[in-house]
Amino acid sequence: MGTGYVGFVTGVCFAVLGYEVTLVAIDSTKVDALKGDQSSIYEPRFQTLIQKNQDLIRATTVMSVLPCKLGKTCT
Repeated sequence: MGTGYVGFVTGVCFAVLGYEVTLVAIDSTKVDALKGDQSSIYEPRFQTLIQKNQDLIRATTVMSVLPCKLGKTCT
């Protein structure tokens, strides 16, 4: 999932529901902030949700870490 406003908020909400989420960003400063449990956007109580679900949220700049769709080989 992307780390823009919609993708970031949606990804964190999926983590709140118990799903493992991988957020992909082009900007490594966003990834570094997420790894430090920091948000690049402001929403009320959003920072708390990130901190409580940090074990389900990954952030990276590398697309190849994403699983392939329907078990197909990634290229």
